[in-house]
Amino acid sequence: MTTLGFDKPLYILPFDHRGSFQTKMFGWKGVLTPAQTAEIAAAKQVIYDGFKAAVQDGVPEQKAGILTDEQFGSAIALADGRLEDAAAMAWRSYEAGQLLTGQDASGTYGIQMFGLRREQARLAELAPVMRIITAGDRAHGPWRPGLVSLLVELA
Repeated sequence: MTTLGFDKPLYILPFDHRGSFQTKMFGWKGVLTPAQTAEIAAAKQVIYDGFKAAVQDGVPEQKAGILTDEQFGSAIALADGRLEDAAAMAWRSYEAGQLLTGQDASGTYGIQMFGLRREQARLAELAPVMRIITAGDRAHGPWRPGLVSLLVELA
């Protein structure tokens, strides 16, 4: 018999169950609002912080792994200062959201890019887009606080 796979101890913490996490933990179904996305990202950040603490407390780093979905992995990468990873995960999450749901995934992507551009000191790039979005109909009203935040940051 041939042994396949990884033959060393490996401790994996999976928390990539986007659908079950949002419905069972929060009771939300369907496409998330930007505020709901932020709340789930914050909850997953707590889980990730616990994982990092376990490694700091002695779990061997080379034996530890974490599995997360890219939608929320982007926020975690951003919090860790891994800006290129955050941008790549945000884009892949956007593409997957468009393909899998058939709905506009730009809201979540916009929030991810806002955070990323803020960390990169590149918020000025978003100002023209935010003005266009918020000048429109009421459907884009939730972005108005984002515009205010952006303009305050740029002042």
